[in-house]
This record gives sequence, C-alpha cells and structure tokens, in this order.
Amino acid sequence: MTIVSSTVIEDSPQIDGRRWITEAHTDHLGIVHRRGPYMAEAEQDVEAGLAANAALIEAQLQEAEIEANFAEFTNGADF
Repeated sequence: MTIVSSTVIEDSPQIDGRRWITEAHTDHLGIVHRRGPYMAEAEQDVEAGLAANAALIEAQLQEAEIEANFAEFTNGADF
C-alpha cells in the first residue's frame, strides 16, 4: 500500500495559537485515511507532521496487509 496524496483538510486556529488539524491521506486504491482532528501546538510544523503521518499510515497499511496474507496462508488458503 502506498500513500499517494496527503493534505490538511482542516486547520482551525484557536485563540491561544494552537490549531485543530484534520488530515486526509489517499492510498493507491483511492481510499482516504483520515487522521484527526488533533490539537497542534502553535509552533508545530503541520506540513512536517503531515509527511510523518503519511509514512506512519503507510507502514500500518503494509503491516495489516502482511498480517492478512499470513492469516490467509495459515488458514490453508490456496495461492
């Protein structure tokens, strides 16, 4: 699984400088994986976080795919 697109879909500033952030990460199948909303600190680099979260989601999707394939294999699936 590969994340092909990541974007911030909500960036709502708060009175104290923090921001509510919601992200959308689209994989190669067109499935959108949302993250958030979460509170970002005033000085937090949201774009760097967006890239880090995309890598994290991609790793989680790969791990889930491996686990599903392994479960299928151990249950006697025909390959």
